[in-house]
Amino acid sequence: MDDSRSTPSLIPNDLWYVCLRWPDGGSFSRCTEALGSWDAIIKVAQEMVDDDLASTFGSEEERWGWINERANDSMECCLVKDRLGSDLVRLFGKEMFPDDKESPINLSALREVILANLDQLLTKTDVVQAPQSEKTDLTFHSVDSGNCRIYYKTANGGLCCFQLDTGSTFKLYHCSRDGEPEHTIDHLNKSFNFPECKSKLVEAFKSWWVDLSANHD
Repeated sequence: MDDSRSTPSLIPNDLWYVCLRWPDGGSFSRCTEALGSWDAIIKVAQEMVDDDLASTFGSEEERWGWINERANDSMECCLVKDRLGSDLVRLFGKEMFPDDKESPINLSALREVILANLDQLLTKTDVVQAPQSEKTDLTFHSVDSGNCRIYYKTANGGLCCFQLDTGSTFKLYHCSRDGEPEHTIDHLNKSFNFPECKSKLVEAFKSWWVDLSANHD
Protein backbone atom coordinates (compact mmCIF):
# COMPACT_ATOMS: atom_id res chain seq x y z
CA MET A 1 0.00 0.00 0.00
CA ASP A 2 1.35 3.45 -0.94
CA ASP A 3 1.81 5.49 2.25
CA SER A 4 1.85 9.26 1.81
CA ARG A 5 2.06 10.37 5.44
CA SER A 6 4.86 12.80 4.57
CA THR A 7 4.56 15.62 2.05
CA PRO A 8 2.46 14.11 -0.77
CA SER A 9 3.66 14.42 -4.35
CA LEU A 10 0.19 13.69 -5.74
CA ILE A 11 -2.24 16.30 -6.99
CA PRO A 12 -4.48 17.46 -4.09
CA ASN A 13 -7.86 15.81 -3.73
CA ASP A 14 -7.24 12.61 -5.61
CA LEU A 15 -10.04 10.07 -5.21
CA TRP A 16 -9.02 7.10 -3.05
CA TYR A 17 -10.62 3.73 -2.27
CA VAL A 18 -10.11 2.65 1.35
CA CYS A 19 -11.12 -0.58 3.10
CA LEU A 20 -10.75 -0.86 6.90
CA ARG A 21 -11.47 -3.62 9.42
CA TRP A 22 -14.10 -3.46 12.12
CA PRO A 23 -12.64 -4.54 15.49
CA ASP A 24 -14.98 -7.56 15.76
CA GLY A 25 -14.80 -8.67 12.14
CA GLY A 26 -16.13 -7.46 8.82
CA SER A 27 -14.95 -4.50 6.81
CA PHE A 28 -15.88 -0.91 6.02
CA SER A 29 -15.06 0.59 2.61
CA ARG A 30 -15.50 4.04 1.13
CA CYS A 31 -14.19 6.27 -1.63
CA THR A 32 -12.98 9.67 -0.47
CA GLU A 33 -11.08 12.67 -1.80
CA ALA A 34 -7.78 13.28 -0.01
CA LEU A 35 -4.26 14.69 -0.36
CA GLY A 36 -2.65 11.27 0.05
CA SER A 37 -3.22 7.71 1.22
CA TRP A 38 -2.87 8.37 4.97
CA ASP A 39 -5.22 11.36 4.77
CA ALA A 40 -7.74 9.14 2.96
CA ILE A 41 -7.44 6.36 5.54
CA ILE A 42 -7.98 8.77 8.44
CA LYS A 43 -11.05 10.28 6.73
CA VAL A 44 -12.63 6.86 6.24
CA ALA A 45 -11.78 5.82 9.82
CA GLN A 46 -13.64 8.94 10.97
CA GLU A 47 -16.62 7.88 8.84
CA MET A 48 -16.55 4.52 10.62
CA VAL A 49 -17.08 6.32 13.91
CA ASP A 50 -20.05 8.23 12.46
CA ASP A 51 -21.49 5.06 10.89
CA ASP A 52 -21.09 2.86 13.98
CA LEU A 53 -24.11 3.94 16.03
CA ALA A 54 -23.02 1.74 18.94
CA SER A 55 -19.69 3.54 19.38
CA THR A 56 -19.47 5.71 22.47
CA PHE A 57 -16.30 7.34 23.69
CA GLY A 58 -15.54 8.88 27.04
CA SER A 59 -13.33 11.59 25.57
CA GLU A 60 -12.09 13.04 22.30
CA GLU A 61 -8.71 11.44 23.02
CA GLU A 62 -10.37 8.01 23.27
CA ARG A 63 -12.25 8.66 20.01
CA TRP A 64 -9.07 9.56 18.14
CA GLY A 65 -7.31 6.56 19.62
CA TRP A 66 -10.01 4.33 18.08
CA ILE A 67 -9.70 6.15 14.74
CA ASN A 68 -5.92 5.72 14.63
CA GLU A 69 -6.22 2.05 15.60
CA ARG A 70 -8.60 1.40 12.68
CA ALA A 71 -6.39 3.43 10.33
CA ASN A 72 -3.25 1.50 11.25
CA ASP A 73 -5.10 -1.78 10.60
CA SER A 74 -6.20 -0.82 7.08
CA MET A 75 -6.86 -3.63 4.59
CA GLU A 76 -6.53 -1.68 1.35
CA CYS A 77 -5.90 1.84 0.12
CA CYS A 78 -5.42 2.76 -3.53
CA LEU A 79 -6.20 5.46 -6.05
CA VAL A 80 -9.60 4.87 -7.66
CA LYS A 81 -8.15 5.62 -11.10
CA ASP A 82 -5.51 2.89 -10.60
CA ARG A 83 -8.15 0.45 -9.39
CA LEU A 84 -10.39 1.33 -12.34
CA GLY A 85 -7.60 0.75 -14.83
CA SER A 86 -6.82 -2.66 -13.34
CA ASP A 87 -10.50 -3.65 -13.24
CA LEU A 88 -11.03 -2.67 -16.88
CA VAL A 89 -8.10 -4.84 -17.91
CA ARG A 90 -9.57 -7.77 -15.95
CA LEU A 91 -13.00 -7.28 -17.52
CA PHE A 92 -12.08 -6.51 -21.12
CA GLY A 93 -8.43 -7.51 -21.41
CA LYS A 94 -9.02 -10.12 -24.12
CA GLU A 95 -10.85 -7.63 -26.34
CA MET A 96 -8.54 -4.70 -25.57
CA PHE A 97 -5.26 -6.59 -25.87
CA PRO A 98 -5.78 -9.56 -28.23
CA ASP A 99 -2.01 -9.88 -28.64
CA ASP A 100 -1.59 -10.07 -24.82
CA LYS A 101 0.55 -6.92 -24.86
CA GLU A 102 -1.06 -4.71 -22.23
CA SER A 103 -0.60 -0.94 -22.16
CA PRO A 104 -1.85 1.75 -19.75
CA ILE A 105 -5.40 3.01 -20.24
CA ASN A 106 -5.75 6.71 -20.99
CA LEU A 107 -8.44 7.70 -18.48
CA SER A 108 -8.84 11.19 -19.95
CA ALA A 109 -9.69 9.63 -23.31
CA LEU A 110 -12.00 7.15 -21.56
CA ARG A 111 -13.86 10.05 -19.94
CA GLU A 112 -14.43 11.65 -23.36
CA VAL A 113 -15.75 8.36 -24.76
CA ILE A 114 -18.14 8.00 -21.81
CA LEU A 115 -19.45 11.56 -22.14
CA ALA A 116 -19.99 11.08 -25.87
CA ASN A 117 -22.03 7.91 -25.31
CA LEU A 118 -24.01 8.67 -22.15
CA ASP A 119 -27.39 7.81 -23.67
CA GLN A 120 -26.21 4.29 -24.49
CA LEU A 121 -24.35 3.76 -21.23
CA LEU A 122 -26.88 4.97 -18.66
CA THR A 123 -29.83 2.95 -17.41
CA LYS A 124 -32.72 5.35 -16.83
CA THR A 125 -34.17 4.88 -13.34
CA ASP A 126 -36.08 7.75 -11.73
CA VAL A 127 -36.74 6.02 -8.41
CA VAL A 128 -34.96 3.14 -6.73
CA GLN A 129 -37.47 0.30 -6.67
CA ALA A 130 -37.45 -2.68 -4.36
CA PRO A 131 -37.67 -6.12 -5.98
CA GLN A 132 -41.30 -6.64 -7.05
CA SER A 133 -43.00 -9.97 -6.53
CA GLU A 134 -46.37 -11.29 -5.44
CA LYS A 135 -44.51 -13.46 -2.97
CA THR A 136 -41.88 -12.09 -0.60
CA ASP A 137 -39.23 -14.66 0.28
CA LEU A 138 -37.51 -12.50 2.88
CA THR A 139 -38.96 -10.11 5.46
CA PHE A 140 -36.85 -7.24 6.76
CA HIS A 141 -35.67 -7.73 10.35
CA SER A 142 -32.98 -5.20 11.33
CA VAL A 143 -29.82 -3.30 10.37
CA ASP A 144 -26.48 -3.87 12.12
CA SER A 145 -24.28 -1.00 10.89
CA GLY A 146 -21.38 -2.04 13.11
CA ASN A 147 -21.01 -5.37 11.33
CA CYS A 148 -22.26 -4.03 7.95
CA ARG A 149 -25.21 -6.44 7.94
CA ILE A 150 -28.88 -6.15 6.95
CA TYR A 151 -30.92 -8.96 8.50
CA TYR A 152 -34.00 -10.66 7.02
CA LYS A 153 -36.34 -13.41 8.20
CA THR A 154 -36.97 -16.33 5.85
CA ALA A 155 -40.43 -17.79 5.17
CA ASN A 156 -39.78 -20.61 7.65
CA GLY A 157 -38.67 -18.23 10.40
CA GLY A 158 -34.93 -18.58 9.91
CA LEU A 159 -32.49 -15.70 9.91
CA CYS A 160 -30.23 -14.51 7.10
CA CYS A 161 -28.31 -11.35 6.33
CA PHE A 162 -26.84 -9.38 3.47
CA GLN A 163 -23.32 -8.49 4.59
CA LEU A 164 -21.06 -5.93 2.93
CA ASP A 165 -18.26 -7.80 1.19
CA THR A 166 -15.41 -6.29 -0.82
CA GLY A 167 -15.85 -2.87 -2.37
CA SER A 168 -19.57 -2.08 -2.46
CA THR A 169 -20.89 -5.62 -3.03
CA PHE A 170 -22.95 -7.74 -0.64
CA LYS A 171 -23.29 -11.46 0.01
CA LEU A 172 -26.33 -13.24 1.44
CA TYR A 173 -25.61 -15.53 4.39
CA HIS A 174 -27.66 -18.07 6.30
CA CYS A 175 -27.30 -17.09 9.95
CA SER A 176 -27.39 -18.86 13.28
CA ARG A 177 -30.08 -17.96 15.81
CA ASP A 178 -27.76 -15.39 17.39
CA GLY A 179 -27.21 -13.69 14.04
CA GLU A 180 -23.77 -14.98 13.09
CA PRO A 181 -23.26 -15.70 9.35
CA GLU A 182 -22.69 -19.42 8.71
CA HIS A 183 -22.57 -19.94 4.93
CA THR A 184 -23.50 -18.09 1.74
CA ILE A 185 -26.79 -18.76 -0.06
CA ASP A 186 -28.07 -17.76 -3.50
CA HIS A 187 -29.63 -14.28 -3.54
CA LEU A 188 -30.60 -13.89 -7.21
CA ASN A 189 -33.90 -15.74 -6.84
CA LYS A 190 -34.98 -13.97 -3.65
CA SER A 191 -37.67 -11.29 -3.35
CA PHE A 192 -37.76 -8.83 -0.46
CA ASN A 193 -38.45 -5.24 0.52
CA PHE A 194 -35.76 -2.65 1.20
CA PRO A 195 -35.39 -1.35 4.77
CA GLU A 196 -37.34 1.87 5.32
CA CYS A 197 -34.65 3.29 7.61
CA LYS A 198 -31.98 5.52 6.06
CA SER A 199 -28.25 5.00 6.58
CA LYS A 200 -25.11 4.84 4.46
CA LEU A 201 -25.19 1.05 4.67
CA VAL A 202 -28.82 0.83 3.48
CA GLU A 203 -28.19 3.26 0.60
CA ALA A 204 -25.13 1.24 -0.48
CA PHE A 205 -27.25 -1.94 -0.32
CA LYS A 206 -29.99 -0.39 -2.48
CA SER A 207 -27.50 0.82 -5.09
CA TRP A 208 -25.81 -2.58 -5.24
CA TRP A 209 -29.12 -4.43 -5.70
CA VAL A 210 -30.35 -2.05 -8.42
CA ASP A 211 -27.08 -2.44 -10.33
CA LEU A 212 -27.18 -6.21 -9.85
CA SER A 213 -30.79 -6.45 -11.06
CA ALA A 214 -30.03 -4.33 -14.14
CA ASN A 215 -27.16 -6.63 -15.09
CA HIS A 216 -29.39 -9.72 -14.83
CA ASP A 217 -32.39 -8.41 -16.76
